[in-house]
Amino acid sequence: NIHRLAELNANAKLLAKLLVGAQGIKIEPQFVETDIIVCEITASNLTAISFRDELLSKHQVRVSIIGQKHFRMCTNLEVSTENIYEAAASINDVLIQTVGTTI
Repeated sequence: NIHRLAELNANAKLLAKLLVGAQGIKIEPQFVETDIIVCEITASNLTAISFRDELLSKHQVRVSIIGQKHFRMCTNLEVSTENIYEAAASINDVLIQTVGTTI
């Protein structure tokens, strides 16, 4: 599946770009070079754990915790470009509910 690495990386870059400007998280698409996206929670009323729990319970979107205010997301061969847009919408929904703003 090495021939699909470019697709995985492109989907990760797309997700990062879709989330730029989202209030409550910091993401820097210029640093996304692989299928891994790292985000920082900037909202004072939100932790990575509470964000993960809300995202999973309301939208069945999984992220991994890598610190109190950091989480990561990974694309894989089963994640389509359409799924990337859905994930971005889900993340935005959780941020709107917890932080109160939109992208």
